[in-house]
Amino acid sequence: IRASERAALLAPQSALALYNLGYVYSRARHGEKAIRAFQKSLALNPDSGEARLRLAALYLEKNDREGALREYAALKTTDAALAERLFRAIFKNRTLTAGFK
Repeated sequence: IRASERAALLAPQSALALYNLGYVYSRARHGEKAIRAFQKSLALNPDSGEARLRLAALYLEKNDREGALREYAALKTTDAALAERLFRAIFKNRTLTAGFK
């Protein structure tokens, strides 16, 4: 974790460094920190399908259906294949389907 934090600190405008930090945080089960890192990465590179998919997965872990659906809507415009994977993940759990537009 420390190496990824250091890399993101040294390169705060690097979407890749922030993505890697989000990934490391998510693997270490630091969900909120991972969410923030992925959000910052996406602010720099909004077309990153993998970052969007991982962010949506974190939202699903928190039962934040709205957050996951926002990421799905954005992902649909840039990566249809990843959007389909996310769609299946959202709808695999029936409790997440209410309110889908």
